[in-house]
Amino acid sequence: MIFVGEKTIDKTLDLLGEDASKIEKAVEKVLQRYPALEEYAEQENFLVLTGEERAILHYCILVIVEASMAALGNDVRIDAQNLEKAEEANWEVRSLAESKKFDQVIDSYFEGYKQEDLLAFVEDTLVQDEDSPVSAIGREVIFISCKAVIDTLDHLN
Repeated sequence: MIFVGEKTIDKTLDLLGEDASKIEKAVEKVLQRYPALEEYAEQENFLVLTGEERAILHYCILVIVEASMAALGNDVRIDAQNLEKAEEANWEVRSLAESKKFDQVIDSYFEGYKQEDLLAFVEDTLVQDEDSPVSAIGREVIFISCKAVIDTLDHLN
């Protein structure tokens, strides 16, 4: 896939706006358009996420897919098998650094990564501060899951 830059991501964010009901409808539309992505986003291991964390995961997936479609100028391909492989590979990176905190491991996901701006968007969305509804576990799950989506899009498109 061609590089999805910050300008494309920002334009996508502007188009989506901040209206929660509009975003929710856009998430539903994207998940319905891509059944493998819908199945992935609703899988059992996301039960560890709170409702707010799942909404953030879905929002990040929406932005990733919409920005990718904008960069490519058309629909994108997504399949369950590639999503599963990408997620496993990303969790493997995490497990190899098991004794480290996620903040210490996150840089390894960026090293030599082609879609750095999309991944940086996810990281920025998950910044830990006192107002963040995302737990430490939720942050890892969302980040690694979104990276799997980006990896799959990059591989197939």
